[in-house]
Amino acid sequence: MISAAPMLADLFLALAAVVGLLTLHSTIKGRGAWEPLNRRFLFGIRVTLTLFACRALAILTGVGLFYVIMLIAAALIPVAVLILTEGLLRRHAPRWAKAFVIAGAAVFALWAILPLGPSDWRIYGLLTFQAIALTLSGWLVLTRDKFSLSGPENRAVERLGLSLILLIPLAAVDSLTITLGIPVQASPLAVLFLCWLAIGLGGSDARHTGSLYGFGAVILAAICATVFVAVAWGMDRN
Repeated sequence: MISAAPMLADLFLALAAVVGLLTLHSTIKGRGAWEPLNRRFLFGIRVTLTLFACRALAILTGVGLFYVIMLIAAALIPVAVLILTEGLLRRHAPRWAKAFVIAGAAVFALWAILPLGPSDWRIYGLLTFQAIALTLSGWLVLTRDKFSLSGPENRAVERLGLSLILLIPLAAVDSLTITLGIPVQASPLAVLFLCWLAIGLGGSDARHTGSLYGFGAVILAAICATVFVAVAWGMDRN
């Protein structure tokens, strides 16, 4: 039972991300599925939902096809984030940034379908691409003209930036689980963070702060659960 703890924890976190994303999808769709910004949001939600649904299915079934689809979705995440960032900022990203993100997504999507070379190269390459591409979106957020956006728009952009700050290191940890022997993939926590903040878009500053405190409690509980799993995993190894 203890040896299955990391797998069960991964499955639990993936399913939690799926539930959070479905809730966010329903919320955004209810606000107007055909509005330009909501369409961008929904695209990103569907890509991320595909990733975590396939992760859960891969854990449950061991079918390699789900792993391939998961890698394709992971390659599309930077595209979805850039599209959403442009919509939130109401301006286009530089052409070179768009070309880098689109080309990288195409390369790693094809590499998932045609796995040439060692699998470690693909994982580390995808991780590097994601980190650079998400950092580009973060750079656009930091260098935005705050005075060209309204208060709610600036809060929405800040929430995206907070999600990216958490997503980048946790995505790196996910990719290094096997190499470093880390028992649990933690990126679903970043996705739940995005869901938590995005559902509260349009709220007041007090609600914005309350969302952060509330999610802090959830993160603390998740960290405690993860530490328990890690300890149990270490006991099993010894």
